[in-house]
Amino acid sequence: ARARHLKHLKTSPIPAEERTQNMKAAAEPLLPTHRTSAAAGAGVVEATLTLVKTCVGTGVLALPYAMTSGGALALPLLLVLGIWNWTTCLLLLEARAAVPRNVGDTGGSSYSAVALAALGTPGVVVLEANLILTLVGVCTAMQVQASELLVACTSVPYALCVAASAVVLVPLVLQRTLRGIAWVSAAGLTVLIGGLLAVAAYGLSVYGADALSPVPDEFFAIPRDLRSVALCFGIICFSFGLQTTLLPVQEGLREPSRAAVAVHWSLAVIVLLYAGVGLGLGVLYGKAPPHGVQQLIFLNLPRGSPLALAVQCGSALVALLSYPLPLMPLVQLLPPRE
Repeated sequence: ARARHLKHLKTSPIPAEERTQNMKAAAEPLLPTHRTSAAAGAGVVEATLTLVKTCVGTGVLALPYAMTSGGALALPLLLVLGIWNWTTCLLLLEARAAVPRNVGDTGGSSYSAVALAALGTPGVVVLEANLILTLVGVCTAMQVQASELLVACTSVPYALCVAASAVVLVPLVLQRTLRGIAWVSAAGLTVLIGGLLAVAAYGLSVYGADALSPVPDEFFAIPRDLRSVALCFGIICFSFGLQTTLLPVQEGLREPSRAAVAVHWSLAVIVLLYAGVGLGLGVLYGKAPPHGVQQLIFLNLPRGSPLALAVQCGSALVALLSYPLPLMPLVQLLPPRE
């Protein structure tokens, strides 16, 4: 039967267009290979955007308050934590490079492969259980935060805001490639930076003349109590966390060996952005009545004003656009698609 079928194919004319389509189809593998996945991978710029967005979220709105509380210790703390994150990220990349690529190929995340090589199966169980509990909790907190911000600026019932945010999240959680997540990250950063620029513009228009004459003394003073130092340290710590997405980002690169370059660029951007936002808005609103810088900087805007509502709604959108990032290690835990 096979011989008759081959003879029929030889004797039956096939249109040129159909032959071309068949050749193209035959050249495409049914399952993705390492070469094809590498060709479709992301570049360093996309990886840098994703890593920056991993850290830079709505928590940046609390940095002016943190810098005011930390005083002369705030900037050194920011630099120390930036260097600490840079060091631990490079160590994590070294650990992954030391693990043979076939370890953990049967399933699990990149982190699972490192845990399996270092601690065996018990280590994988502990790691993956913690990943699921922690990152699902982070995702839930983001949705709750977005819903509460929407309630505050729209007066829509909370349950309806939760349902609306869930609808918005559907296309976001379906992102399975680093390129797609990079675009979502870029959108979130754009909205966030737009809101910060609006807050800065308002501060300049209202307090600009007095803010720098002179700069408030608390920015040069050592805090008198440990509570202020702890508050500053906690907010800055919360504003980092490249390690949670670093290995999935590396897996999505065309050239995984360039992940360290993305770490260098992303941490440089993050530290400079945090210093600019924290010190700049902190100084600008340092003398704002009645109590200077508020815990979230948009609370310094006139309550109920269109600008304040716009910044709050933008912050809710930023929280939703951050949602795919903590899902990256969880997606790697899913079984591979057939």
